[in-house]
Amino acid sequence: MKFVFLQTGMTGYQDACLRALHKQGHQILNVFPGKIHNTEFKVEDFASYGDVLTWTDSPPEDELLRAVKQFDPDAIMMASWGQPTYRKVMASMRGRALRILFSSNIWENTPRQWIGRATHRVYLRPLYDCVFVPGDRSEWMARRLGFRNDQVIRGANSADVEVFDRGPRSASQLAASRRFLFSGRLMPYKGVSVLRAAYEIYRAGESDPWDVDVVGKGELAGELEALPGVTMHGFVQPEELAELMHNSACLVLPSFIDFFGVVVHEAATAGQVLICSDAVGATPYLLQDYFNGWTVPSGSVRALADAMSRVTALSGDQLAAMSEGSRSLAKRQSPTIWAQNLSGEVEYRRAAGDHLANGSRLKSIIRA
Repeated sequence: MKFVFLQTGMTGYQDACLRALHKQGHQILNVFPGKIHNTEFKVEDFASYGDVLTWTDSPPEDELLRAVKQFDPDAIMMASWGQPTYRKVMASMRGRALRILFSSNIWENTPRQWIGRATHRVYLRPLYDCVFVPGDRSEWMARRLGFRNDQVIRGANSADVEVFDRGPRSASQLAASRRFLFSGRLMPYKGVSVLRAAYEIYRAGESDPWDVDVVGKGELAGELEALPGVTMHGFVQPEELAELMHNSACLVLPSFIDFFGVVVHEAATAGQVLICSDAVGATPYLLQDYFNGWTVPSGSVRALADAMSRVTALSGDQLAAMSEGSRSLAKRQSPTIWAQNLSGEVEYRRAAGDHLANGSRLKSIIRA
């Protein structure tokens, strides 16, 4: 089959998923900006398979419309419903390709979301036949925007497991890697201020505190770089992040909001103990308290400091047990599973006529 992906950015894990889809014999046209804010991914790596069209300020409308129609896809996926040129492409492919909205957004009860809910029949739903979501919080958002249960495809995100999975970690290995790691954009919504305050409390109360590796770029880098015990790494490529994860024992992600958080899947795959806030979308899937880490209330400095102390008190054997717990939960998803899921759903839905007018109504009848 042929797939078009209309992206507002590219990441290493997205690249891994598309590579898996291509490896399964499908053709790909990938459209994305050549520069992504606060990241330095090697864009040339994303052009080593399939067809690629990159853009700088905005997608070239005529060229993109012509390229998509010439490619003649079976399915086309759009990563953001607000990009005007992408919207025109989606409208032009009605009845020709299965049109999929990728959405990791969650319901935040904002005025913009209420406007979207009020106008979805005109602004949103005519452009998409179904929606691809990473988890239940994003599915709830999609349902509030008019998508029915049978119009939802689940499992939209996966880590690049080949990069992050190096097998089980022994007690001795973890005992020698007693460090925390934070990875994410250094922005307010990632809970950087909570991490700073909690780490100061934690470090003051421990006789032998763990250090912290911080990966990422952003406006709040200054809040962390002067703290004792903190090593700033800036933005790193996935292979370098995997190395840091295998040289540390615990991921800390205290986000105020995180639609999913693929870094949690990366860390679990690498066998890290997890400390995540309850605002991280991946938490219900990849973190079970007292099995492979702890969930903390978003914004709670004290709860985060206490969780860091609990991890510090674990023996090597206890760290190894939690590490294996993370690895076991991480195996529910991979780029290969992602590609099988997406291609299977597209094949099934096209056969049911979902890409045609009233196709999803027919599909509901068939499934019933």
